[in-house]
Amino acid sequence: MKNVYQKLFKFRQLTGKVVKGANNPFFKTKYSDLNSVIEATDPALEEVGLLWIDRIEGYLLIWEIIDIESGQVIRGEVPLVLIKQDMQQLGSAITYARRYARMTACGLQAVDDDGSVASGTVFATPKQIREINELILATKSDAIKFLQYFHVDAVKNLSKDAAIQAIKTLQLKAEKDKTDGSN
Repeated sequence: MKNVYQKLFKFRQLTGKVVKGANNPFFKTKYSDLNSVIEATDPALEEVGLLWIDRIEGYLLIWEIIDIESGQVIRGEVPLVLIKQDMQQLGSAITYARRYARMTACGLQAVDDDGSVASGTVFATPKQIREINELILATKSDAIKFLQYFHVDAVKNLSKDAAIQAIKTLQLKAEKDKTDGSN
């Protein structure tokens, strides 16, 4: 099982936070809907070679994270709890179970989006996160100082704009290191 857990660790480094972009008018709250959870996870899962599958068996949601290379699987079950026996309740239970299972299994954090939607904040993409992590290593930069400079606790928490700035800065440092090393 070592391989699938290593890939899951890489996935967690690539994945940003899930935005609470959907409104619940009944409770006057925001939440991360299933689509935003899928959009936040699928690209990074695919990038590290993992596949998410969920299906219904009886009154259980069965979910699996599959390592495409090794075939190793992490699996879990979520009971579908229904108050009434009707299709509306079943559909809601399936949607809730799929959303909560994925967020829990993937170790995702949901962020309150009130401020970020108003400011237009979009988190760094998996590709940007990977590039920044590679550049930090290549330039032998101090990761802690780097994160402090951008006022974040992890590269995945950079805004997309900050990620662009970080990449440019690190690329300049890499170029400077090359020219200094060739003299």
